[in-house]
Amino acid sequence: AAYNITGIANFAKEMAAKGLDKPKVTLTFRLDSSGLLSISKAEATVEVAPDPVNETAANETAAANETAAEEDEAAAASNATDANATDTKDKKKDKKSKKKDKEKKEKKKVYRVELDVTKDYTLEIAKPHGPAEVENSLAKLANLQRLDQLRKEKEEAKNSVESYSYAVKNRIYDEEETVNAVTTEAQREEVLALVSETTEWLDDEGFDCETEKYLEKKKNVEGLAEPIFERMAEAEARPKAIADAEKRLSDIRALMKKWEKSMPQVTEGEREDVFSLCSAAEKWIEEKKEAQAAVEPHEAPAFLAKSVDVQLKSVANLVTKLSRKPKPAPPKKVLNATNTTNATDTNATEAANATEADAAAEGADASADKAEAGEAATAEEGETETEAEAAKDEL
Repeated sequence: AAYNITGIANFAKEMAAKGLDKPKVTLTFRLDSSGLLSISKAEATVEVAPDPVNETAANETAAANETAAEEDEAAAASNATDANATDTKDKKKDKKSKKKDKEKKEKKKVYRVELDVTKDYTLEIAKPHGPAEVENSLAKLANLQRLDQLRKEKEEAKNSVESYSYAVKNRIYDEEETVNAVTTEAQREEVLALVSETTEWLDDEGFDCETEKYLEKKKNVEGLAEPIFERMAEAEARPKAIADAEKRLSDIRALMKKWEKSMPQVTEGEREDVFSLCSAAEKWIEEKKEAQAAVEPHEAPAFLAKSVDVQLKSVANLVTKLSRKPKPAPPKKVLNATNTTNATDTNATEAANATEADAAAEGADASADKAEAGEAATAEEGETETEAEAAKDEL
C-alpha cells in the first residue's frame, strides 16, 4: 500500500520562522488480524532546549537558598535548645527547593502537530506485463535457477571428494588385515599420502574452487583406492564363483544321464551338445585358475567373478530349451465293432446279439486299456515336467 502524508512542509516553515530545528516525523503502524500493516498515526515534533536565562535564575535561586540554609544553620548553632529541630526543617526546605529548580532546568518545550495521512489507491492497480517484460523476467528466473544448480553441483562435488577421502582412509585402517592381503606397504602409503594431501587441499586452496577441480581430485583418489577395494572383493567372490560353477556343470552332466531314460524326446545329439558346452566352460575355468595362480595378490586379477557366469550362460540356455521339449504322444488303439442283424432269421438274430455283447465287452476292455494308457501318459508327462523343473532349479 502507498500513503500520502501532508503537513510536514508547513510545520517546518513555521518552526524555521521561530528559529527552531527541522521537525522529526514519527509514524505509528498497526498490524491487523490478516497480518497487513497500515499507518494509524503520523506526527511531527520539534524539541526546544531550556532558556539559558531561566537556568541562570535557577542557579542564583539555588545559591540563595544555600546561603539562607547556612545562615539558618549558624543561628541554630547559637540556640542550643532548638538546634536540632531548626536544622532538620532547613535541610528539608533546601532539598525541596533544589528539586523544583532541577525540574525547571530539565523540562523541555515540545512543539507537536498531527499530520494528515491518506491512502493512495491508484498505486495498487496491477498492470499486466508486456511481452518484453515477461521475456526479461523469464530470463532472470532461468539464470537464477542455473546459478542455483551450479551451486548445488559444486557443494555436492566438494562433499563427495571429502567424504570419499575419509571413507578410503577409514576402510584401510578398519579392514587392515584384508587390505594387507592384497596390497604392498608402498601401495598403502601411496594412497594414504594422496588422501592426506586431498583433505589438506580442501581446507586451504580447495575451500572454494570450481566443480571440475573437485571431481578431478576425487578421480585421482579413486584411481589408487578402487583397484585395492576390487582386489579385496574379488579375493572373496572369485573362489565362490568357481566352486558354484563347477557344481552346476557337474549337476548338468548328471541330469543329461538321467534324461536318457526319463526324457527320450531329447536326442543323443542334443545331449552331446550339452556335454560339449560343459567341457568348454570347464576348460575355460581351468585356464583362468592357472592364470590367477600366476598373479600376485597385490596385482590386477586374471579374471573377475562375474565373468564366470557368462561362461555358463550358453549351456544353461540350451538345457532350459531342451527341458521344455514336449514328449511324443503314445500311439492310439483302433477299435472295430461289427453288428449284424437279420430280422427274418432267428439264429442270425441270436448270433447278432452275441456279437454285440462281445463287442461291448471288448469295448469296455478297450476303454479300460485306454484309461490306463491315459494315466500312464499323464504320469510320464508329470515326471517329465518334474524333471524339467528340477533342471531349471539346478541351472
